[in-house]
Amino acid sequence: MAFGTDIGKKFAAAILSAGLVFGAASAQTAPVPGAGEAAAFDQDIALTENLGRAIYERDTAAYLAAMDLQDQFGDDELGWLDGWISVKEGEELKVMFIGEENGEPRAHFIAFARNGEIYDRFAPPGGMGLSRAERGYWVARQDALDRDTQECSTQYNPVIMPYKGREGAEGGLFVYLIPASIEAGLIKAGGYQLFDYSADGQTMKGEMPFNTNCLDVEKSGNEDEGLILSHSLTPYPQEHHVFMSLLYDTDVIVVTMENDLVWKVSGGDVSFVEKRTR
Repeated sequence: MAFGTDIGKKFAAAILSAGLVFGAASAQTAPVPGAGEAAAFDQDIALTENLGRAIYERDTAAYLAAMDLQDQFGDDELGWLDGWISVKEGEELKVMFIGEENGEPRAHFIAFARNGEIYDRFAPPGGMGLSRAERGYWVARQDALDRDTQECSTQYNPVIMPYKGREGAEGGLFVYLIPASIEAGLIKAGGYQLFDYSADGQTMKGEMPFNTNCLDVEKSGNEDEGLILSHSLTPYPQEHHVFMSLLYDTDVIVVTMENDLVWKVSGGDVSFVEKRTR
């Protein structure tokens, strides 16, 4: 039990002043080294988990929609395609496949995903214009792809996440560049990037590479073997680690170099393991 709040501290003080004993087994249990350090990141990790799951949900919807697109059109009928965006609407995801005509983006095929399945689609004759928000997605997406500096893959899958500003601050768009793996059994463990844009996509407000270099790892045939990675940019795992655990269906063991903490990322959840001793 961690007493991180005022209420928790008062509760702890009450227990001590009352002289309550929880039993010999509890008294002999030593605190896990590093657990207190790890607990300080609980709120950050909760956000990381939510973002990683959301990235996976959007990326999966785009993949399923792309398969559906290929079923509806022949390869020689997709010359108009310049890219796609995935937009969350309630409980469903709308994946819009877009082509530009004289610099104007238009959606020529739209698929709807829910619970990991495509349940509807339509191809508007002549294409359909984008809303203001969708146009912001598209502009930010295209700009982020042009800014890729790591070149860790021949193809990147962009995922756009809108966010609201805190305490009246302006919101915006997070654009994640996900390095695509085109070889079976190959895990893309490096090259993930994040860009922060204004809601209209016109202004890039910041960027963050999640890795310092490219890294490709062959997936082991042993389901009990996870992926072990070091991470030097933040003191706890990031959303790309959560995404990787879901996409590649594997445990990701992350050693954060700043504090020597070891974490396990499994099925979209992040948990503290131990503090590494040198």
